[in-house]
Amino acid sequence: MTAKNESSSGTAGRELTLSRIFDAPRELVWKAMTDPKQVVQWWGPYGFKNTIETMDLRPGGVWHHVMQAPNGMRITIDSLFEEVVKPERLVWRTAKVSGYLFAVDVITEMTILKKSPRWLTL
Repeated sequence: MTAKNESSSGTAGRELTLSRIFDAPRELVWKAMTDPKQVVQWWGPYGFKNTIETMDLRPGGVWHHVMQAPNGMRITIDSLFEEVVKPERLVWRTAKVSGYLFAVDVITEMTILKKSPRWLTL
């Protein structure tokens, strides 16, 4: 997964790249990232509970979810899907996070590459 933050506040060019290897078929990794019933089981920090109110998996579709911290604090996250290429690529922009300490404008790009005998997610 790659998160990019490019704004007019001088943060252009900052990138964070995460790579993971999953011993699973690419379609299963895709489903874990795009099926709301699965996403709520693992998304966010340990101990948080998730509610996905909308996950419209298409370019221009809205992803609206709420994470609830163990202390009860709620973080509402609104994102828009920019690119959806099943089962290999997902791009979304997180534009609004309420209940958090700072403003967020992040583009996340997820690419699932076939690597024998495993699938590598970047």
